Amino acid sequence: MLRRRYTLLIDCEESGFRTGVRFWSEALGARARHSGDPKDPFVELPGAAGDLHVELQRVGAPGRYHLDLFAPDVDAEAHRLEALGAEKVRREQAWWVMRAPTGHLFCIIPDSAPSPDDEADDEFDDEFDDEADDEFDDEDGFDHELDDGPAEPEPPQAYPRLRSVPNS
Repeated sequence: MLRRRYTLLIDCEESGFRTGVRFWSEALGARARHSGDPKDPFVELPGAAGDLHVELQRVGAPGRYHLDLFAPDVDAEAHRLEALGAEKVRREQAWWVMRAPTGHLFCIIPDSAPSPDDEADDEFDDEFDDEADDEFDDEDGFDHELDDGPAEPEPPQAYPRLRSVPNS
C-alpha cells in the first residue's frame, strides 16, 4: 500500500487565532513558527506530530476531527491544559474529554492505554473485517483486499513547498 503524506490543520477563527496558537503550541509542546508575512494565515508547529496515529471512530453524532493526547497522569495534564485555557467537558472511564479555547474537542488518554498494535485488537479487527465484507461489494470502486504483509517504505521524494516558511 502506498503511504501518503498528510497535514493536520487546526482551523481557528480569526478572533481567537493568537490564543489558539499559544494554546496548541503549549499543549503539544511544539514551538510555533510563522513566515513573518502578515498575510500568511498559517503557523506551523514543527515537531508536534510525534508518533501520530490515525483511526476512525464510530460515533452517534455528526462527524468531526479530534486529537487524543497521551499523558502519564491524565488528571495532571488536564489541570495543566486548564491553566492554558482549556475546559473539562466530561470524564470518560480513564480519560478526560476537553475543549480547547479554540472550541475544538480533544481527549487526554493515559499512556498505559493499549496501542493499536496490541494483540487485543486482533479480535476486533477480525469482527470488523467480517462486517466490511458483508457491507461492501467490489462494485463500489474501493479495493477491499487486506494487505497482511509489511508496508513497503515510500521512496524519498522531493515535495514542493505549499507556502513559504523559513526553516529557522
